Amino acid sequence: MLTFIRFPLSALTILFFLLDKFACIEIGGGFTVFHLLGGFCFVVSVFTDFLDGYLARKWNVVSGFGKIFDPLADKLLINGTMLVFWWRGYILSVLTWTLISRDILMDLIRLAFYRKRKIIAAIKTAKYKTATEMLGLIVLIFCFPKINTTLSLSSLVTGSFWGSQGLLFIATIFSLMSFWQYIEKLREKTDG
Repeated sequence: MLTFIRFPLSALTILFFLLDKFACIEIGGGFTVFHLLGGFCFVVSVFTDFLDGYLARKWNVVSGFGKIFDPLADKLLINGTMLVFWWRGYILSVLTWTLISRDILMDLIRLAFYRKRKIIAAIKTAKYKTATEMLGLIVLIFCFPKINTTLSLSSLVTGSFWGSQGLLFIATIFSLMSFWQYIEKLREKTDG
């Protein structure tokens, strides 16, 4: 049920970050109303993702629905937010496009296997990737000063910007590792 809540929350997150570009209503500290609303929706969505997973493990309720739609909800939130931030110049292109490309490839592979009535469950490395992406984006949302301005030399040397990029770099490493692990796992399924 919590997975359903994350789809509209993700859409609101993306909408607020897009509106922030065009309707900057400063409220202090370099933040704007729409930026903080987007950040709030992002954090609530991340919390519901954690809570959903926690409750599923606690009550031992794992479903095919959850295995398919939970990753989709994560990808809508994370990739949508990353695309907006990339478009605004807040995330390095190589990180954005590596992470999103991997997700698109994995979704296509999942879809192909789903049509054969086989569901690909998430692996630990992929969960680390998602958690690191979420943390990197939270750092970027709440710690990067003057988020509504374009990057300048002074903002590039701030620790929060590079901290967020470092976390997204780690997520990229997890992304590539998990992709390879999925490919190996799928080879075993098709060979066996």
